[in-house]
Amino acid sequence: MTDDPVGYAAREGRRAHPRQGHEAPTHHTPPGRWADRLVIILACVVIFAIASHLELFERIFHFTRQHEEWQLDELVTLLMVGGLGLCVYSFRQARKLQREIGRRRDAEEEAERLALHDVLTGLPNRRQLIRAGRRLLARARRSGTTVAALYIDLDRFKPVNDLLGHHAGDQVLQEVGNRLKGLVREGDVVARLGGDEFALLAEIDEADGAARLARRVVQALRESMTIGDRQVVIGGSVGIALFPNDTQDGETLLQCADTAMYRAKAAGRGGFRFFEVGMDTAQRQRAQLEAELREGIARGEVVPYFQPLVDLSNGRPRRFEVLARWHHPWRGLIMPADFVPLAEDAGLIGELTLAIMRSAFTTAAAWPAPACIAVNLSALQLKDPGLAQVVLELLRETGLDPGRLELEVTESAVADNLDLAKETMDTLKAKGVSIALDDFGTGYSSLSNLRALPFDRIKIDRSFVTDLNENSDSGKLVAAIIRLGHSLGLTTTAEGIEDPEVAAALLRLGCNEGQGWLYGKAVPARDANAMMQAMTEAPLQGAGRA
Repeated sequence: MTDDPVGYAAREGRRAHPRQGHEAPTHHTPPGRWADRLVIILACVVIFAIASHLELFERIFHFTRQHEEWQLDELVTLLMVGGLGLCVYSFRQARKLQREIGRRRDAEEEAERLALHDVLTGLPNRRQLIRAGRRLLARARRSGTTVAALYIDLDRFKPVNDLLGHHAGDQVLQEVGNRLKGLVREGDVVARLGGDEFALLAEIDEADGAARLARRVVQALRESMTIGDRQVVIGGSVGIALFPNDTQDGETLLQCADTAMYRAKAAGRGGFRFFEVGMDTAQRQRAQLEAELREGIARGEVVPYFQPLVDLSNGRPRRFEVLARWHHPWRGLIMPADFVPLAEDAGLIGELTLAIMRSAFTTAAAWPAPACIAVNLSALQLKDPGLAQVVLELLRETGLDPGRLELEVTESAVADNLDLAKETMDTLKAKGVSIALDDFGTGYSSLSNLRALPFDRIKIDRSFVTDLNENSDSGKLVAAIIRLGHSLGLTTTAEGIEDPEVAAALLRLGCNEGQGWLYGKAVPARDANAMMQAMTEAPLQGAGRA
């Protein structure tokens, strides 16, 4: 987009830059100038015609002749020419002022248009949507009709931006805007609210009309788009709120539709949901918990817990995995499954993990070598190009030897951006940090990734371990993963061990390490040191029973 909105320079009559070279620039008089000159000429003709009709010139001539002693010739000539010039000057200034007023009016109209419309799609923005919504709701009150608000969020838009670039993403948004405009009637409103979110306000006769419109929206967004030489398929989730059934206020109506949209996404995407009162309550509770989490991180309420990973052959600890726990002042102890997804959605996961790592590094630095810790990294963190430097700076700050730190990543997190993940891992590995592949077998398992990325260990997901002795397929799969790890020179760790018989079976298969409630649950820092000391002195239950 240029800085000259909609030909503003053209309306100001700016001249084009002269061509480069020896050819002299050709000056063209703008059409408006010729019109001004023609009006001036006509004005002069009219003035002379009136003066002639009134015999004004003859009367002035006779008067000067009768009073020659006054020497009025030069004065009369000056007054006539000066008066005519003053008329011409006044007329030109009036025309100039009129043009300036026109330019300012055009500029104000353009500024108003830009303030009320999305520049990319040309659709009304949120501000204009609320204005139009007030008018639409007022008309619906008078006529007794229903207004449906549809809040639309694209489902697979981010991969388009990441893989094809922002230009392709802009084209997708423009195409979505065109498709939505094609679904509504005159008087209905389609708006872009920002990012990949759109809204639609439409008068309907009944709730079934809103459902039919939502189905059409979902279907329109499912159809493929041609972006450059690529076929792109996205989709959308739709939340629906009705006036006057759900609320009497336009802004609240949009908020209700937004709440219903999140429920539609949670239900599996690519569908629609109507707003219900319980949704609003859940949304407010979620917003309240998010605010409490933000404050809790700052106050140090989210702390590291430590769960042992042991050598299956002797039951002695090799490292502790760091797990987050939230000590809420009045909700009590909150487990990660209840607040980590919230932190990711709210953009707090980086701040949360940073606080956990700083506390865990400080605790582990006081342990006797070679006690190590393992910390999980989220997919969002792996997309941060500065992650490696943050981790290394924390190690320097807390005094923890990099060789006593292991970072665990999931297969899906690595697959999101393989090149950046490899760059981050290589930087950390060069300083002595170990890297483990977590939940192996449940995500985007790839032998090429295992070979290309600098992993030291793979962790076998608990879903394969818990029924190892009862399910022959699980046993075969676990055995294959262990053989694969050994062939690549990787240590293997089994998660979710709760039964001594499962631990013995894993040891027979050649698994190196185990983790699970059989060896201990996650404990706070004050108990981790005592646990480590006890495990060092005597093997834990289930160890060394091949």
